[in-house]
Amino acid sequence: MKCTLVAPILLIFASHQATAQDDSSKRAYLGVQLQAGALVGDVNNSGPAQAAGIEPGDLIVRFDGKEIKSSDELSQTVDATPIGKEVVIGVIRSGREGSTTAKLGERLALSGAALDEYRQNLAEMLQLLSSLGTSPQTWNEPEMRKFSELFEHFEELKKTVPPEDRVVENLWRQLEREFRIYKPLVDNVRREKEARAAQRDQSTGLEQRIDEELGPLYVDYMTLQVCAGRFQQFDDVRAGLREFLRNKEVAFPRELADKLWNAIAMKFQKIEAALERAGTVQLYRECEQASKQAAAFMMLATSEPTSGPPLRRKDF
Repeated sequence: MKCTLVAPILLIFASHQATAQDDSSKRAYLGVQLQAGALVGDVNNSGPAQAAGIEPGDLIVRFDGKEIKSSDELSQTVDATPIGKEVVIGVIRSGREGSTTAKLGERLALSGAALDEYRQNLAEMLQLLSSLGTSPQTWNEPEMRKFSELFEHFEELKKTVPPEDRVVENLWRQLEREFRIYKPLVDNVRREKEARAAQRDQSTGLEQRIDEELGPLYVDYMTLQVCAGRFQQFDDVRAGLREFLRNKEVAFPRELADKLWNAIAMKFQKIEAALERAGTVQLYRECEQASKQAAAFMMLATSEPTSGPPLRRKDF
C-alpha cells in the first residue's frame, strides 16, 4: 500500500522539478559586453573638449580622478567642478585607453526673462545680418561697418558657451553659418577697396608730382611757341625745351602727361590771345621771362650749375 502511494508522488515531484528547471534556463541573448562610461556623441567647436583632442565616439571613463559610469554621472561631475580648473580625462578610443587634459570653460545658465532676452539678442543679430543683403560687393560703408560690429559682438558672445536651449542652439548655428560664409567675402571686398584707395592715392600723388615738375615747363613751352612765331631767335630755345620735356615725360605715364598738357592748353588760350595782341616790346619781355624760367627749371632738374644769368638776350 505504501509502496503504491510513494511511487506516484515521486514521479510528480520529478516532473515538476524538470519543468521549473527548463523555464529558468531560457532567456534572450544579444552577445555584447556592456562597459561603464559616457559615450561622446559630438564635440562643440572651439570648446575645451575639442582643444583637449576629444572626438565623437570616444568613451570617457574617468574625469578628474573619478570613475565615470554613465553620461548623467559625467554631467553631474562636470557641473560640480570649478570653472577654469584643469582636469585629467580618461578616454577609451578604438579599444585603447588614454588620457588628456582639459581646462573647463564657462557656460551661461539662464532662465526666464534672462533667457528670453538672450534669444531676442541672437534673433535681432540674425535679422540685421539678413537686412544687409547677400552681396557684400554692393554694401556701402555704413553696411560694412554694421557687419563688422555684428561680427565683433558675436565673437564676444563666443567667449562664453551659450545656455542649453533649443531656440538658442538653432539661432547660434545660423549665426555661425552666416559669419562663416560672409566674413571671407567681406574681408576680400575690404582688401579690394583698400587697394583701390591706395592706387587712387598713388595716382593723386603722381598727378601732383607731374604737375609740379612739368606744369610750369608746359606753360613756358606754349609761351615760347608764340614767341618763335614773332621772334625767330626763340625757336632754338623752344626746340631745346621740347627735347628736355620729352626726356622728362618718360618718367611719367603717358596718359597723365597728356591730361596735364590738355588742361594747361585750355587755360593757356586766354594767355595766348593776350600775347598775340601784345606789342613787340611787351611780347619780347614775356618771351625772355619764359626762357629764363625754363632754363631755371632745367638746371634744377639736371642739377647742373650754370654761370651767369640763364639765356641772356645776347645768347639769342
